[in-house]
Amino acid sequence: MRIIKFISLSLFFAGLLYGGFYVYQELVGKKDADGLQLISADAIFVLETQKGDEFWQNLTSQPFWFNLQEIPSISAADAQVSAFSSLLEGFQSFPDLLRGKKMTVSLHPVGKDDFDLLFTLHLKKANEKDFLNYLEANLPELSQINERMYSGVTIKEFQSLNLDRNFSFTWVGDVLVGSFTSFLVEEAIRHSQNNSLSSFKMVYKPLFQTKVDHDGLGILRISSHGFARLIEGLSKNQSQPLDQLFSKNILMGNYAIDFEEGEIVLIGKTLFPDTSVIPEVSSEKFEVDQFVSNRVASWVSFNLNTVTNLNFFENQGFVEKNTVKGDIEKKLFENGFMDQLEGQLLLLNFEKVGNNPLDKVLLVKTKEQAKQIDLLKSFNPALGQSNPSLGSVDFFEGKEIFVLAVEEFPGHLFGGKYLGFPDTYVTSLDGFLVFANSSKALKLFLNDFSSTNVSRQVYYRNPEQVIQYYLDIPLSWSTLIDISAPSWTPFFQKYTKNLQSFQSLNISFQDFSSNQFNTTIRLGHQAAVAKSEVRQDVFLTETKSLTLPATLIYGPKRILNFNDKSPEFVIQDENYTMYLVTKDMEQVFSKNLEGPIVSEIYQVDYLKNGKLQMIFATNNQIHIVDRLGNYLAGFPVRPVQEPITHLNLVDYNNDRDYRYFIGTSEGNLWLLDRVGKPLDGWNPKEISAEPVVPPAHRRIAGVGDRMIALSKRGELYFFNRRGEPEVGSPFRLGDALHADYAIIERGNAKDTRLVTVTSGGEVVQVNFNGELTYRNQLEKEDRDTRFMLVKDQKEDRYLIATHSYNRVTFYDESYQLLFYKEVVSEQIELQLFIFGGDKSLIGLLDKEQEFLYLYNLQGDLLNAMPISAAEKMELVYAGSQNEYLIYTISGNKLAEYRLPF
Repeated sequence: MRIIKFISLSLFFAGLLYGGFYVYQELVGKKDADGLQLISADAIFVLETQKGDEFWQNLTSQPFWFNLQEIPSISAADAQVSAFSSLLEGFQSFPDLLRGKKMTVSLHPVGKDDFDLLFTLHLKKANEKDFLNYLEANLPELSQINERMYSGVTIKEFQSLNLDRNFSFTWVGDVLVGSFTSFLVEEAIRHSQNNSLSSFKMVYKPLFQTKVDHDGLGILRISSHGFARLIEGLSKNQSQPLDQLFSKNILMGNYAIDFEEGEIVLIGKTLFPDTSVIPEVSSEKFEVDQFVSNRVASWVSFNLNTVTNLNFFENQGFVEKNTVKGDIEKKLFENGFMDQLEGQLLLLNFEKVGNNPLDKVLLVKTKEQAKQIDLLKSFNPALGQSNPSLGSVDFFEGKEIFVLAVEEFPGHLFGGKYLGFPDTYVTSLDGFLVFANSSKALKLFLNDFSSTNVSRQVYYRNPEQVIQYYLDIPLSWSTLIDISAPSWTPFFQKYTKNLQSFQSLNISFQDFSSNQFNTTIRLGHQAAVAKSEVRQDVFLTETKSLTLPATLIYGPKRILNFNDKSPEFVIQDENYTMYLVTKDMEQVFSKNLEGPIVSEIYQVDYLKNGKLQMIFATNNQIHIVDRLGNYLAGFPVRPVQEPITHLNLVDYNNDRDYRYFIGTSEGNLWLLDRVGKPLDGWNPKEISAEPVVPPAHRRIAGVGDRMIALSKRGELYFFNRRGEPEVGSPFRLGDALHADYAIIERGNAKDTRLVTVTSGGEVVQVNFNGELTYRNQLEKEDRDTRFMLVKDQKEDRYLIATHSYNRVTFYDESYQLLFYKEVVSEQIELQLFIFGGDKSLIGLLDKEQEFLYLYNLQGDLLNAMPISAAEKMELVYAGSQNEYLIYTISGNKLAEYRLPF
């Protein structure tokens, strides 16, 4: 019995203590409720501040804020705060209400692809809380406040015809909690009543144990899991590599936020709580600007002491293939491959073009470049084959390119950090191994590296920093549109101009200690500048010119001076006199020819001594002359008895054992050796009609050699080097062809495509297996409409254009309308120049009036008055001077113009 009494008393007092504790929690404890404890763990981010007044005033005074006003949710928020401030005027000012009060703003998922904010505000003094009573007594017209109960707590809902949604709010102790999503307010109440629920502060304790040294307007706290939820909601593909990177790995950060001129700046700590590796900065600076061209939309660099330091962060979301990993360990790791790598790595993501996959290039610093290349070749047995034409090896810009047909090779090599490489194309450059996810990407990179198309404004602060990430937001916009969820795509498209007030994102990781990096994040912005249809201030005038004795009929064609790498120009007059002219308009030589030049001007190192000669064709002969106008021994030659219409240069293995690929008016193809004699199998090869454009040789690593010809009767021919037709060749594309073609180069014969447009207006694509992969009929304005495919100067990107009598219409690579221009002319020629980003222009030549008009890709006229031109222009991109140099012929004059950009 005593035991029973003891147990009963114990239960009574336990119940009394529990009840007292419950009453205390509900009646007293809640007075000191922490707004951070009310925020659920699923928050994308939490912004904590006691300077809410300064934060709001700084935010709304930034240039980008005015650009965002066209977005309904932003303009509504601004209007609501203004209305709220007006209502408060009889009580206190809005800044006074926020000043010195602890406030949080957190973003939460409220649906599969929807998010909303939760606000908390600590108001301990009774008179501070009276503002709600004041507001309720002074509600604006067409507004009301309703009440409902949730879990014993009164929730009030503000309704107004001026609001699309109701605003819910309640008190939790001294904390005012509010949101436009009532569910978030209810969730805050649940967290106040149930300590077992996971709050943001509980789950991410390290964030609240880490001190932020910088004094800002507030602290932004974010976790990788929260960021992954944001990506999931915005993306159409839930298995995005970026999503997997953040959802499967633990990162978090605290950053003091501030506003500087042209930038939102966050300075703080980024935590890697699971790492046991201490990344150390390299003693060498990593100057990345030499590799970053205008077409690079984003890049990330690592400047580590050793490549093994890269293991401070392992991508747990990457699933290795055991067979690939085993081969890498056996053929590379056991042979010391990683020992020869240094800790400087640079990943370049190019601007996305149309529906094509995103091009990527990865550079890795190495101590033994040649040895590393040999190891990589030995990894792929196909590279041991003696015949490179079988498809494993290609040559470009003097570099050998080979392919590793291994899915995600860099990902397996570096712990899942570099993904998006279905195949890997490899070369070497200045002490770096270069990996690309397509042969096209690698060739573009090499071309940019060797040209002046390299940006000098890379926007990084310090080459000694451990990690740097840079994102050009306008250049990355097409990628954002491509991966965005259907519910978000219209929003991003509609408000592109407004959202692109944010120009760049730069993240720098400095010294590392205690599992955290000192971090600086800069979000660059600028006010939108209205662009007029015509740049009235740009009247292009001649800056240099050369007058010759007779009317010019050919050129200018740019070549390279092999002595000083400067541009020079080939022209020809009506008397068939050929001239070479320097960029300073000085004549190098003149030479009489027997007829008009009918081909491009190609440069060859015929004598293999580093000096370049010029090869070209007239109707009857092939000519090779040196820079002083002297013929090489054995030239000119007359290889065939038919009029030559086209000439192309072929150098299979980059060994200067040249071949000359010619087409004739009779519809015959000839392949000639380096002295101009027909080769077996090509004497001649008949096609159905005269070629539309020069027959060409294409070798693509992973595909092999193709000899390509397109006839005016609408047939596409694929031959091998011996002149034997590939299976299915010729391919009937249409009844007639008069347009050029472009090669969309990817990693294999199935994905690499040739695209052209027929005379009837059908866009057709054929892959290198000979399969028709796409056919689409474009709009035909009248029966005389002419269809053109216009390639850029690198033969990488293209536009489709239609020409009726009085209109030229341009379509992008997705065949969406870009713009149209009224042009009353029956003879026009078009050119396209793309140097990345907004450094692009279209040349429209009216041959009847000899006027040249320049447009950007938005259709804005760049020169207020047309330039005089009889033939297509030659354009030199002068990035260091921020201008284009334009060269044209008109009458008997060669002229230079300068167009700023």
